[in-house]
Amino acid sequence: HGNPRRSGGDAFTACLRPADSKAGDVPAQVEDREDGTYAVTYTVTKPGDYDLHVLLAGQEVAAGPYGLSFSPDPAEIVRRKMAEQERRLRRGEGGAGVGGGGGARVFWAQ
Repeated sequence: HGNPRRSGGDAFTACLRPADSKAGDVPAQVEDREDGTYAVTYTVTKPGDYDLHVLLAGQEVAAGPYGLSFSPDPAEIVRRKMAEQERRLRRGEGGAGVGGGGGARVFWAQ
């Protein structure tokens, strides 16, 4: 009823569900802080839109599910592009080589 809690002990559970429903749920852990607050933690391995479902005794809490969107880490995008370019160069599929005679050499700068 909107009254603040001062203690824990409630049976909260949570899961993160991809909005496209093609992948399975992402496990989520609920930590009872024993002061009326709870922390939900999860690890998302793929970017995209997700719905966070928080349930109390099996019932969705008010205002849920909560829409969340995760984007790739920009540094991870760069790492993947660098790795793909290096694979292409090793296969002789173009790209600018540096040096002469001994095949392409790859240098990366951050």
